[in-house]
Amino acid sequence: MSEKDDVLILAIESSCDETAAAVVKNGREVLSNVINTQIAIHTEYGGVVPEIASRKHIENINPVIRKALEDAGVTLDDIDESELKEYFIEFDKYDDCRFGSRCIHENEPSCAVKEAVENGDISKKRYESYIQLLNEIRSGKRRY
Repeated sequence: MSEKDDVLILAIESSCDETAAAVVKNGREVLSNVINTQIAIHTEYGGVVPEIASRKHIENINPVIRKALEDAGVTLDDIDESELKEYFIEFDKYDDCRFGSRCIHENEPSCAVKEAVENGDISKKRYESYIQLLNEIRSGKRRY
């Protein structure tokens, strides 16, 4: 990034049959936009099959993010560790955690997000993706 004040947003979206990611600079400039569609898969069944769609989202999200970062010419190094949890919107409803905004949802005892994962309210795979990205940011070693 050329200016220190630039803000990068990694936007992640999934609809019933599409998985997408985009990198946006300063809320106005789209640096990349990658969409993976499942239309061909669901056409065979005459409509969207929720179980297949859910599985495909899990399979497609990391490659879609990887491609969006690559197309934008940025890496996860450009995303601050404390901002990572903002990309996991399913964590939002557990913000009443006793650690408040300081909670990184990793090693804090009685973390509401970790409890939601244990109870099955948040996908374990999704949480594992979060931890993997968090560790990559910390180590400076990227798989992307």
